[in-house]
Amino acid sequence: MTRFLTGRFLQAVISIFGLVTVVFFMMRLTGDPVARMIPLEAPPEVQESLRARFGLDKPLIEQYWIFLREMVGGNLGQSLYFQRDVTGLLGGRILPSLQLAVASMVFAFAVSLPLGVYAAVHRAGKLDFGARSFAILGGSVPSFLSGLVFIKIFAVELDWFPIGGRDGVLSIVLPAVTLGWFVSAAIMRLTRSSMLEVLDSDYVKLARIKGVREWAVIWRHALKNALLPVVTYSAVIFAAVVGGALVTEYVFAWPGLASLLVQAVQSRDFPLIQGAVILIGVFFILANFLADLAYAWLDPRIRFSR
Repeated sequence: MTRFLTGRFLQAVISIFGLVTVVFFMMRLTGDPVARMIPLEAPPEVQESLRARFGLDKPLIEQYWIFLREMVGGNLGQSLYFQRDVTGLLGGRILPSLQLAVASMVFAFAVSLPLGVYAAVHRAGKLDFGARSFAILGGSVPSFLSGLVFIKIFAVELDWFPIGGRDGVLSIVLPAVTLGWFVSAAIMRLTRSSMLEVLDSDYVKLARIKGVREWAVIWRHALKNALLPVVTYSAVIFAAVVGGALVTEYVFAWPGLASLLVQAVQSRDFPLIQGAVILIGVFFILANFLADLAYAWLDPRIRFSR
């Protein structure tokens, strides 16, 4: 087990280093940020002064090593547009994004796992048809449309929840349901198809022949093995939700990471774009690392075979 964890951890560290390197040099290929910050008619000495201020007058390799050294210390540079530390800007937005992502995933799992399991057990029945219709609707309706409908019904008409913003526990309910419905559609379909495959396996048939109770066959034996592909998808989609819930954040005025990244792109703030992309990439890598750990817990054969 120790060898398995060490190997996965080293892979994650190498992936993060590769991510940082690629993002750093790719951002430098987009052009000179100083040229976008000042008018074209500005004198050359003003441009040189700004380049020296942000360390852009140094050779590219030297800039890279300085960036690595500062990043290890928690410094991702200074935002060109906001004139604040990138680390502080990202730190103020990552918590709301994590809260929204966790709440939406909790809703998605609470809805999709039972629906997926029961749809597989009662295949071709009314419940299966209803569950698949739910999945198709959740995956087809745009998030902005479902969000506006939820606001109209539950915030305006019924006045149960706030219309938008981040103020108290109730303010997260509607954006979490909006985002979680979209996520749960895919998880439900994946759970159903995986359960159908597992329920037809020999060990499940043998358990039924031995007289194991049906609930134990489904929830204790079949579901544990059916969760393997669901875990992989859920880890990736969680990382995507953290940094990619732009539509939901916009509709509900949620101050998350995605909306900050859009602001950075619009203002061509390359240090902030660089820091946000690295942070989102790190979430993807850590999510896959945690998925590997969950794999090893669900199926011990994985950690002994690698």
